[in-house]
Order: sequence, then structure tokens, then C-alpha cells
Amino acid sequence: MDQNTKDQSRVFEALGNEVRLSIVLMVAREKSLSCGDILKKFRLAQPTMSHHLNKLVLAGVLSASKEGVRHRYTVNVARLRVLGLNLKNMNNSITINKKGEER
Repeated sequence: MDQNTKDQSRVFEALGNEVRLSIVLMVAREKSLSCGDILKKFRLAQPTMSHHLNKLVLAGVLSASKEGVRHRYTVNVARLRVLGLNLKNMNNSITINKKGEER
């Protein structure tokens, strides 16, 4: 398997989890969110949220920047477009509840 295929697989694996997909859609709607902002909207422990965010960053789906002691996350739209994913269309068709579940 070549590196490109492995990278693509990581993206789809990261987005294949409902909570992580919900996080990405929420960050896409807001343009940029801190870990604390994201955590407020989900009923997850902080270590669990950090695990999900780390998976998304490692897959290249989210980008993280540090602002003081906080991390802010943005969606790497260019990375998703290369794979043919359009969050705008996904965002319009999925509503997320506080547990990160689709409604």
C-alpha cells in the first residue's frame, strides 16, 4: 500500500467515528473552536475528547493552533476536498445533538 492510500485511509477512519464526525461538522460551522468550546457541547470526559481531537489532527482533518494555554481547532478543508468530501453539503443534511449523535 502506498503512502497516499495510507493517508486517505487515516482520514476515513477518523471520520468513520460518529463523535469525531460530529466534532468536525461543528468546527466547520463555527470556523474555529477551542477544546473547551467543543467539550461543552458533548457529554464526554476531557481525556476522551482529547483522544478524538488527536485522531482528527493526526489524520490531517483538523489543524490545531495554540493560543496561550488553549488549543484552537479548524477544519483542514483543502485536505478533505482532495478526497472529494464537501462539509458544506454534509453540514446541511446532519443535525447533531449534545451527545454527538445524529438526529
